[in-house]
Formats: sequence, C-alpha cells, structure tokens
Amino acid sequence: TDAKAFFEENKENYRVPETSDVAVLVLPQSLFIKDAAIPENEIRAYYDAHKDQFMSPERARLEQVVAPDEKAAKAIMEAKPASLEKYKDDKNQFLKADWYGRNIMPKDFIKTLYPAKPAGLVGPIKTALGWHVLNVISYEDAKPLSFDEAKATIAEQLKAQKNDEQMNVFSGELDELIASEPSLEAIATKYNQKTETISGLSINEAGEQLKKSALPTAVQQRVKEAAFTLESDEISPLLDSSAGDYALVQIKRIVPAAIPEFAAVRDRVTADAQKSRDAKDLTALSEKLIGLYDAKKPEAFDKAVKEAGLTVQPLPPSDKAAVTAKFNKETAELLFTLSPENPLSYTQNSGTTTLLRLRDILPSSEAPDDKTKTTLNDAIKNNVIQELQQQFLAGWQQQLGIKVNEQVLKNTFGPQAQAEKE
Repeated sequence: TDAKAFFEENKENYRVPETSDVAVLVLPQSLFIKDAAIPENEIRAYYDAHKDQFMSPERARLEQVVAPDEKAAKAIMEAKPASLEKYKDDKNQFLKADWYGRNIMPKDFIKTLYPAKPAGLVGPIKTALGWHVLNVISYEDAKPLSFDEAKATIAEQLKAQKNDEQMNVFSGELDELIASEPSLEAIATKYNQKTETISGLSINEAGEQLKKSALPTAVQQRVKEAAFTLESDEISPLLDSSAGDYALVQIKRIVPAAIPEFAAVRDRVTADAQKSRDAKDLTALSEKLIGLYDAKKPEAFDKAVKEAGLTVQPLPPSDKAAVTAKFNKETAELLFTLSPENPLSYTQNSGTTTLLRLRDILPSSEAPDDKTKTTLNDAIKNNVIQELQQQFLAGWQQQLGIKVNEQVLKNTFGPQAQAEKE
C-alpha cells in the first residue's frame, strides 16, 4: 500500500520516454566526389586572371619576450641587449626570431611598428598576454607571390570548386530519388550500400546507444540531432559529418512516452519508497542533532552523536582537494561554505548522510610552490604560441584567401616540432 501511494505521488519519475526505431544510410564521399588532378594549364590560367589575389603580406622579422609585468619589461629595455634570447626563463616567455605579417599582428603591435618602422628594441607593448619587448630585425614590403608559390593554393581552390559542383549534382539527384522513393532501403540499394537500424532510440540514452552501433563516430552526432526532429517514415535531408561522409536518417516507428502500470514497476517503486523513507529519517536525525548544537556547550551535541551510534571521523587540516578525495565533491563544496558562526550542515549521498562540523579555518600560504609556478609558466607559454599561430593563420587564410596545408602546419607548430626547437 505504501509503495502504491508512493507511486501515485511520483508517477512522472517512472515515465518511459518516447523511443524511435531509426534507419541510417551512410553515404561515403567517394560515391559522388571523384578526386581528379587539376591540369597545370588550368591552374596557370586562374593565376594569370587573379594575380592580385595572391600577395605575401607586409611583414616584420622580430624576436620577442613576454614579461609578466611592466617593471620587468622596462628593465629589459633599459639593459639594451643585442638579443632577447637570454631572457628565456621561468618568469618570461621568449619567442625566437620569425616573420610576422602586419595583417595578423595585434593592433598595439601595428600601431607601434607602422608606419614608422622602428628597428632594434621596441616596447614595452601591453596585450592580453602580458608586456612584450620586441627586437625588430627587419621589414619586408608586400609583394606578389610567384606562380610556383601560389600553385598549390590555387590547385586546392579549383579542386574545392569541382567538389562543390559534384556535390550539387549528387544532391539534386538524391532529392529527386527521395521524392519518388520513400524507402531508405531502396535508396541504399541504388548506391550499393546497406542501412543500419537502431531500435528503441531514446533522447536520454541516444549517445550511448549510437556508440554501440556500427555507425562511424563522426556520423553518430548528426544522427542524434536528426532522429528526434523527424516524423514517422520521414527521411532527413542529407547530413554531412566532420569526417567527410554523409548520412540519411529515416524514422521507422515511434513509440510514444507513457507511464507504466504500477504492477510493471512494483519492485522498483518498492525499493525507491524505502530509500525515500530512509532519506527522510536521516534528514530528521541530522536536523535534530544540528538543533542540539550550542557552541558554548558542545557536550550535549557530542553526547547525542554517541547515543545515535554515529562514528566521528576527525579530519586533519585539509584543503578542498583532500576532502574531495576522502569523501566526494559535494561534501567538499559544502564544508568550504561553513563558517565559525554557522559550523554545522549535512549532505546526503548514496543512501548515507554526512554531518559536517567545522572546527577551525587555517590561512593559506601566499607563496606558490615550484610545481604551481611551473604550471602557470607553461600555460602562459602555450597561450602566447597559440595566440600568434591563430592570428597568423587567420590572416593568411581568411584575409588573403590562402589555404595553409594542415600537415605542414602540424610539422611546423605541433608538439613534436616545439620539442625539437627547444
């Protein structure tokens, strides 16, 4: 009777979510995009017609140090070093001499270097990364790229155009096929492919259900996005994926959400009702004990704890990480909200209640240890490198329409390359 009453009060907790049987057809890009080489005469013709699009930017060759504060940066300027390399240490971030395009420099760099084009030591310049001291070696004006320098970029552009054309033809053909043939299996047969069906797909568990399927990882997310927006028998638009493959999704059957009869979930409800009663009892006991606490007379509280048969676990001075490791995150978060004025509280987890009593707060040491300093220095270094690389790529790819080969980028700036440079 108690279990049934609990069920009536908490019916929504037992609602079975809507599920769908979903068919998926993966269409490899190779089905409709044929990778053909671009003839050199075609590349040459494009270059001759669009020479003004292929320019190297106006740029400066410089080395730099990023200091943590203005005082340190000014000290470097006052020392007037011939090279900044000796300032590579735990406090400063040193970047070796390299070319930096004007179009991708931080605004404060551009304002300082152009149009005057000063050479030698320049700075300090404040950016979000710190205080920069530059050693400017030389400048180079913008100039047209030669055919050989622009050839690879043009070939990639023309190839992308042809791929788009092939994609448009395939999309049109597929739209006509979907309009005339409502079955995903029939479409799969036309392209000599097979569909995969995922039964009982639910919005709450779709991620895990799709992981267990044979679908490519890159396609799974797109299927999850589409599966709960379609009507029964409806076929989705062509879905692209990060891996380059495409997919179509069709809903074969939808089972509406419903609350089961009590008899079907009796055992689960009975267990839940018992957990609920236990939680209420633990809460009542915790609040009773807290109500007995008096900072001036803690004996009554200690006595009540012993009478309740509770085990006291004294903690040595501990930081949040140590409390989390011993108990859990929720307990640690709660403990560090307590104060001498309000030293008691409790938290419930997995059928147990943890009663917390704050005894003292110890001040922290202001001096970071060597490990912390090393971590902070590494973070600054990585932020500087990533910021400059991203600005470099943004300028060349977006403003000049030049595509940087991803493999070359990895070889030049990747972790292995950075390790070799150091």
